[in-house]
Amino acid sequence: MASGMFKALVSLFTVAGIMSKKSGTYVILYALGDALFYFFPVALGWSAAKRFGMKELYGITLGGILVYPTLVSAVTSKTLYTLFAGTAFSLPVRLTFLGIPVVTQTYSTTVIPIILIVWVASHIYKWLNKNLPAILRAFFVPFFTLLIAAPLGLIVIGPIAMVIQDSLSKLVIAMIGLNAGVAGLFLGTFWSILVMFGLHWAIIPLFAIDIAQHGYDVINPLIFAGALASMGSVLGVFLRTKDPKERSIAIPAFISSFFGINEPSLYGVLIPRKKVMISSFLSAGIGGAIAGFSGSKLYAFGASGPLGLPCFINPKGIDFGFIGLCLSGIVAFVLALISSMFFGAKKDVKDIK
Repeated sequence: MASGMFKALVSLFTVAGIMSKKSGTYVILYALGDALFYFFPVALGWSAAKRFGMKELYGITLGGILVYPTLVSAVTSKTLYTLFAGTAFSLPVRLTFLGIPVVTQTYSTTVIPIILIVWVASHIYKWLNKNLPAILRAFFVPFFTLLIAAPLGLIVIGPIAMVIQDSLSKLVIAMIGLNAGVAGLFLGTFWSILVMFGLHWAIIPLFAIDIAQHGYDVINPLIFAGALASMGSVLGVFLRTKDPKERSIAIPAFISSFFGINEPSLYGVLIPRKKVMISSFLSAGIGGAIAGFSGSKLYAFGASGPLGLPCFINPKGIDFGFIGLCLSGIVAFVLALISSMFFGAKKDVKDIK
């Protein structure tokens, strides 16, 4: 909750002209808000290890490997060669491990890769503990657990995510070419899930490319309603729940979503409530469809969430695309709010103790 609030405040201060992005205050506040999400694999590594019955330090280490600076910088290093060159599945190789190609990937802010890696590691860990003599466990259990799980994660799970990511980018472009409304329904509904997998990075660069080439982008408006849907769902939970703790979580989550920071809403409110989460995603998808059918466009980069509305105004004046975008947000908010009120505030998922 605190991280989301810091990101929201920084966004507000910069848009209002109170703070410059070059100031030390901005850098520190931004770090306060972004650090947890950037190092999410580390935090989730700890949580996943605890859930899968493995010592937490293993999960922390595996998460740390995914965001280790040398491996992060390798993403932009010189390409050694390309796997499957000339095909739709071409993958640049920048590192090798024992002669095996490693397709580097950016894992900061991702969720699913570290969970899968820790899950695999937990089985290795338990097998070694069960089969190795007690005198050898202290050294060989952690050694072989990390030796097998880390390369497996970097060599297998990462490339699979890369292939899915590239395929997703091409799918979105193809869908928009066929029908922007249908693309909006698809992208709006599944955007938060793509963020959880880290697959949204396949689409985000397209925003800037479109604006550079055409002066506007037609993809970003399709996900605009997501923040409004999150706000509606969180508000519904806040109004329905009587638990002071849950209400105290919902308030900052609502404020963060207003500034386009959806992580607190997603992880703090929606994921523990599956029905509310699904209704929120569907509401965002309906909003995305409205934006797509309206021909909404993004003309400049600015604040996220409702504060970013001016970025969607045509330089020639307000047009039907902008009106449709506003309507998409209102519809998503109302549908998510009503659905959240209907399904109630009860959690579907138990907290991990």
